[in-house]
Amino acid sequence: MKIVLQNFAMILLMAVAAPLAASEFRGITLGLVSTSWNTQLPPAVAERAGFFRDEGLEVRSVTVASGGPIMMALLTSGQAEMVIVGAVAMLRGIASGAPAMVVGGVVDKPDYTLVGAKGMKSLAAPLSSGERVRVEKQGFPILLEIGKALPDLPFTVVAATRRFAASNPDKVAAVLRALSRAMRLIRENKDSAVELGRMHRLRGEPEVQRRALDYVAEDFDVRLKKENVAALLNVLGLKGGPDEFFDESYLRRSEVTR
Repeated sequence: MKIVLQNFAMILLMAVAAPLAASEFRGITLGLVSTSWNTQLPPAVAERAGFFRDEGLEVRSVTVASGGPIMMALLTSGQAEMVIVGAVAMLRGIASGAPAMVVGGVVDKPDYTLVGAKGMKSLAAPLSSGERVRVEKQGFPILLEIGKALPDLPFTVVAATRRFAASNPDKVAAVLRALSRAMRLIRENKDSAVELGRMHRLRGEPEVQRRALDYVAEDFDVRLKKENVAALLNVLGLKGGPDEFFDESYLRRSEVTR
């Protein structure tokens, strides 16, 4: 079954990679492994607000919303130098041999809320901030904000291939600086951030995403702590210390602050 998934991933990768190769793009390809605004908004803001340009970078975002196998194929093939991806998927991928390292954070705690069914508190489902906005309007009760209960577990991270990071440390640091500026704008000016996302043609209703930012905006932070990576590794039961999965030297090089 694993071999079948890998083969399927490579077939899909070829479909994605063909236009990339044809255009002979020379900048940085940033893989986005979700269509959610949590993943898409920081690079969209960095692009639209000119933060990548200010760093002398040409960054192209490519969305491959198919999860782990495609992400690993992108990294292994070199079709993407960097990715924004769920922390759990990335750590598991590295543990399985993906040639990558986590270099920074995006969302620093789980963006899920436990919502109960009307009149049935024993029945509940975890929902993202965007989904929460919709069900709250329908009167469903909020039982628990999971990020507040598990504040030390990173939710979304930035990763880079080991080869690209080792040979281009200044570019990795520059990407982190640009994303950090984007995250600061998201935290401090939610209306402008949503407008930039709309201009970038992100999927979803801008009005819903603006309300969702009231719940998640403060969780956007490129800074990532080694102890939080260690905590998630422990929860996942993955062997190895955080230094085998996360290289904090790129954050130090970027000199980002909140």
